[in-house]
Amino acid sequence: MRSYSPYDNLSHAKYPPILITGSQTDSRVSFPGILKYVQRLRNKAIPRSIEQVCDQNVALHITEGGHFGQGDLSSEAVIWAFLNKIIKNPGP
Repeated sequence: MRSYSPYDNLSHAKYPPILITGSQTDSRVSFPGILKYVQRLRNKAIPRSIEQVCDQNVALHITEGGHFGQGDLSSEAVIWAFLNKIIKNPGP
């Protein structure tokens, strides 16, 4: 099982900016499990020389909804704001 576990297969590497979304009431993935994974990922991530989005480029967005989240505009806004921050404008 460890051979395909995302938690156990983290290594010290330069990860790209990552947005992890989760829910406090998801019955499939526990809230403490999400926090544990984010902490381990931040500890394993090697800082990149590019501009940091947040701590070790690992952002976390938690909603109150269930497995599929709340599906509201504020959650969508967080995703689009994250993408806007990491994707450079190619210009004219």
